[in-house]
Amino acid sequence: MRYIFLPSNAEMRLRILHALDKPVDKLTVSEICQASGVSRQTFYRNFASKYDIAFWFLGLIDSLYLGEIGRSLSWTKGHELALSMLYEEHDYLKFAFAENPDVRAVEKRLKIRYETVIETLQDFKKAHIDDELLYFARFYVFTGEALIVEWCLSNTPYPPAIFKKYFSACMPERLRNLLNEPAAPVTRDQQRKIVTTGTAAAHAHTDGRLSCAAMHA
Repeated sequence: MRYIFLPSNAEMRLRILHALDKPVDKLTVSEICQASGVSRQTFYRNFASKYDIAFWFLGLIDSLYLGEIGRSLSWTKGHELALSMLYEEHDYLKFAFAENPDVRAVEKRLKIRYETVIETLQDFKKAHIDDELLYFARFYVFTGEALIVEWCLSNTPYPPAIFKKYFSACMPERLRNLLNEPAAPVTRDQQRKIVTTGTAAAHAHTDGRLSCAAMHA
């Protein structure tokens, strides 16, 4: 698989993620740097600590796909792309999660995810935000995150299509219906975020914000 038009810093960060060959708790930053071929200065320019690697990757998935559900992507397509990318990186990602994650970091991430969903419902879908919908959004974000992380940590994860089917079946129907279709057609810039398979070669993009690089074949 080749990742096309990812943020410009993603190549280096994926290189660091791919250096994880055992649980991050059992690795030092020096060992990660040696395995990835980067300096400590480069590592800390990209991550505050080794425990930020997992949060960065989940945040990347959010910005590319999950955060676009109901905006430029449908519920089905957004989850399909997000889960496929997580599945591709499973062998490395399962080592990135700490045994005892920083509660504040988790809460911060979930707060951002929750606020993004509410913003999508309110500003893009023009939905009436009542107590029921607030609860459904919290259930989707908090329970959904736990299910996704558990899936990432599994030694034998369900294939993305199966997990997406089970995951969607668990989510409140009213919320799924509201986010079922994108609010507007996908623009060319948004299309650049799509993960594609079987690409013959990487292409250069020089706008300083996005890069188009083959991460692994």
